[in-house]
Parts: sequence; structure tokens; C-alpha cells
Amino acid sequence: MQTTRNNNFDFIRFLAAVMVWYGHCYALLKLPEPLVVDFYSFGSFGVAVFFIISGYFITASYDQRKKFLPFVKSRILRVFPGLGVLILLSVFVVGGLLSTLGFQDYFSNPKTWTYLKSMLALPMHYELPGVFSQNPVHAVNGSLWSLKREVKLYIIIALLGVLGILRPRLMIAIFIATYVMRFSTIDMFAKYFVGVPGKLKDLQLESLFAGGSVIYLARDKLTLNFKFFVLAIFLMIASIYMPGLYNKMLFDLALTYIVIYIGFAKLPILPMAGKYGDFSYGFYLYAFPVQQICIHFMGKNLNFTAFLFASFVATFICAVLSWCFVEKPALSLK
Repeated sequence: MQTTRNNNFDFIRFLAAVMVWYGHCYALLKLPEPLVVDFYSFGSFGVAVFFIISGYFITASYDQRKKFLPFVKSRILRVFPGLGVLILLSVFVVGGLLSTLGFQDYFSNPKTWTYLKSMLALPMHYELPGVFSQNPVHAVNGSLWSLKREVKLYIIIALLGVLGILRPRLMIAIFIATYVMRFSTIDMFAKYFVGVPGKLKDLQLESLFAGGSVIYLARDKLTLNFKFFVLAIFLMIASIYMPGLYNKMLFDLALTYIVIYIGFAKLPILPMAGKYGDFSYGFYLYAFPVQQICIHFMGKNLNFTAFLFASFVATFICAVLSWCFVEKPALSLK
């Protein structure tokens, strides 16, 4: 199994970002979000794919360096420059121009400056005073909740690496534990671990991340085989018709293998998706606020087709600019 750039992951990541954007086109208008299957909306499916890929490559990133500081530097340069510019634009441009509060009231409001803490990803803030208050949803960038979860997983991988226990057996144990806790019907587990019954089951993204990590760490023994890929497709289809407790478990297990297999499969054209840059992160960052801006200016009687077109084009332009002028220069510092 490989980790080179000659793969299809740039395409898959961008497709996942588009799925999140498409789901939010409905959610931000408080319309029913279209479903991929009964238990996966377009948006949640896209996020799931992101975390599987992230689990594989973040684990690879630490394993190839085997040093804490180079790994941390790499993650900081990939995540925070793009995020920081987005947050600054949100506060000083979007908020400064679109807030229903007066200029002085907006910039004297403590929540305006609290929002800047989102540049650190932990914690994350979602609303600015008076911004998008007329929209059906008031958040400036609700998508950032998943970035917070991902950064926490980066920290866990770094800690496991420093302790010298980032190994297949431990990650398999973590992987199994997250699935057991997600699908356990016994709520008493939750109160012992987090003090909130049922909350421990909210480990879907962590289990998907761990699945990607397991495939990387066990890459010498776990081959990407076409027969297993077909079996995974069959199991994914079968899971749709299974009882509710087990369908998502089987679906997620199959999806994890399928995503990594397709990512490394020798396919035409798809490896060229990243020829001019990796626009998926910028698309993810800017989609939500761009959609909110479109809703703000188009009003309540907006044409949905025009909204789709305008928000996609504007988001893609922002993603390209983010890559060319922020993300790529930052990555060159590696």
C-alpha cells in the first residue's frame, strides 16, 4: 500500500467537500437535506469520507516523521493559515459590512472579538453579533465544528506517537472500542466516561478516523484487494436493509475500506484532480459563509437553482485564492 501523491484522494476530498456544500444548500434554508441512504445525508456522508482519509494520512504523517515537532509543524502549516485568514475575513469584512449593528456597536461587542479565538480551532465559535440575523440560520460558519473534532484527533495521534505506542494492535483496540461505545445499548458506559449518558455514542467520526488509521498501520498485512472491495460494496448495500442497530455499523466498516481502496486504485483522469492544487480544504472553509452571504443578498424568495450556481462558483473562486495565496505558500515552509 502506498502513500504517494499519485492517487485519487485529491478528487475524493474535493467531492466530499462538494457533498457537504450541497447538503448545506438545503440545511441553511431549513429545507430537508437530501439523503445518500436513510441514515446519511449528503453533508454527513461527505464529513465521514473526510475523516476516513484523514485517519489514514495523519497517521502516515506522524509515522513517516516519527518526531513530534515536525509533525506538529506540518499540521499547523496545513490547517491554521487558511483557517486564520478565513476567521479574519469573517470578522472584519463579512461582519463589518453585513452586521445589523452599527459599526461601533459591532466592534465594541465582546462576541466579535471572542470569534477570533476560532483561529485556534479549540474552542470554536459560530456566530457574530448581528451577522446573518435575518437568515434562517444565523451561524457564520457552522461547518467548523468538524475541524475542531479533527484537530483533537491530531493531538491524540501525536501523543500516541510520542509515547511510542502508535502501533497496529493499539489502534485496532481503539477502533473496536469506538464501535462498541457507538452502538452499545447500555447507557451506563457513558456516565462513567463523560458524565453525560448517551454522549459517548457520539464517536462516529472518531471511529471512522481510527478505521483509516488502522488501514495505514496494518498496510503490510492488509492488502487492498479487488475481491475485498467487491465484498465491501456488497456489505454496504446489504447494510441498508439490516435492522437499525447494525446497518450503520456495517455501512461504516465497508465505507472505510471502499474509500481507501478507491483512493489508491489505478483510475484514469482522477489523479489529475490535484494537478493545479488541493482546493478541498478551501472549499470546505468558505462554502458555509459564502452560502450565507448569497442567502443574505438573494432574500427569502431566492431562486434555488441560481443560489446553487452562485454559491458554488463563488466558493470555488475563494478556494482557489485560498490555495494560491495562503495554503500553498504556508505549505512551502515545511
